[in-house]
Amino acid sequence: MNELQPGERIDELNRNHLRIIQNDTLPKFGLEGVLLANFPRVQNGWKVCDLCSGSGIVPLLLTTRASDLKITAIEVEPKLSEMSERSVRLNSLSETIQIKTEDLRQCMLPADNWDLVTANPPYFKASAGVISADVHRATARSNLTGGIVDVVTAASRLLRHKGFLALVYRASGLSEALAAVAMYKLGVTRLRFVHHNEKKEASVVLLECQKGVADRIRVERPLLLYRVGGEMNPEMQAVYYEGRGLESRSK
Repeated sequence: MNELQPGERIDELNRNHLRIIQNDTLPKFGLEGVLLANFPRVQNGWKVCDLCSGSGIVPLLLTTRASDLKITAIEVEPKLSEMSERSVRLNSLSETIQIKTEDLRQCMLPADNWDLVTANPPYFKASAGVISADVHRATARSNLTGGIVDVVTAASRLLRHKGFLALVYRASGLSEALAAVAMYKLGVTRLRFVHHNEKKEASVVLLECQKGVADRIRVERPLLLYRVGGEMNPEMQAVYYEGRGLESRSK
């Protein structure tokens, strides 16, 4: 294996023998990416676009949930997208996943063409709080290159009629996300809050929208990641280790 560069390592994803290249000097995937890959409904043969793709965790995991997918991942940071592309080659998925280094605000992918768009947008405004001095980490966590409105703008253009947008976002920013999707007339179909355990407030929200339909919001039961004692909840174990879709109870 000659794909690794100094400071890099290969991590196992505990699913279909998938592996991912990571580097401690660059943003690494977190639980939000795993949740996002397992939240949306996805069908065989769909065309998928992953915005703010980072290390490429969402495209990799999506390949375990349906067959014959065609996935395009958009990431603005060249170092991240280059590393992500090597992870794709490492898993022999170059026929399925294409990585593009682009700013989603100038994305030139075909419009009205995609069945599913996924996104883990930057959570914080560039003017809010202390921004990391590391440009790669700052871009990943703060909207220096596009925030929630930019993500929804791009998704609305890309999606076909009745295509789906799936977002993971901080729970305290739900009003921002809802305002953005309403602006582009994406009807909210599913919403699920994520809690560390039953004693903690929601930290993350998963949101699914559909282009060209009215709101018909289904607020699903909360997703608890861990039991109070620290053990991972059975549902989350099935998601993390077996790839069970979080949409399995939705119709």
